[in-house]
Amino acid sequence: MSGPTRVVVADDHPVVVRGLERFATIEPDLDVVGTASDADAVPAVLRETRPHVVSLDVQMPGMVGPSTIESIAREGVPILLFTFHPIDAELATLMEAGARGYVPKSATLEDFHRAAATLRRGERVLPRELGALLDERAATGLGDALTTR
Repeated sequence: MSGPTRVVVADDHPVVVRGLERFATIEPDLDVVGTASDADAVPAVLRETRPHVVSLDVQMPGMVGPSTIESIAREGVPILLFTFHPIDAELATLMEAGARGYVPKSATLEDFHRAAATLRRGERVLPRELGALLDERAATGLGDALTTR
């Protein structure tokens, strides 16, 4: 992995976008290469900027749950959910739709940077609680697929 991790920040809160851009100016291994303030704009920004990772707020204009994640995932860029949204069934559904990681907005900038770098390496970023929820859902889904017979 050479060069900084190139990130597109998709968030409708200017303070979050500007904060991550500012952090990238002092963190040589992180580069914010594009931004979007609504989910509908994300695919075009990804095609224009060719980032390593997209940081996505799940509560912003244009978000239509799993279908939005699936659409963005088709662009081939790992999705990092960066949000205040708690770990719950809705968040698990977004992960199942194609997101590769989750970092709460209460995390540090260093945590965000580590998560972006981890996704760039092809790995996932799952807090223990979210991993357990996904495992439980997978086990339940398998059980639902089996008939009584």
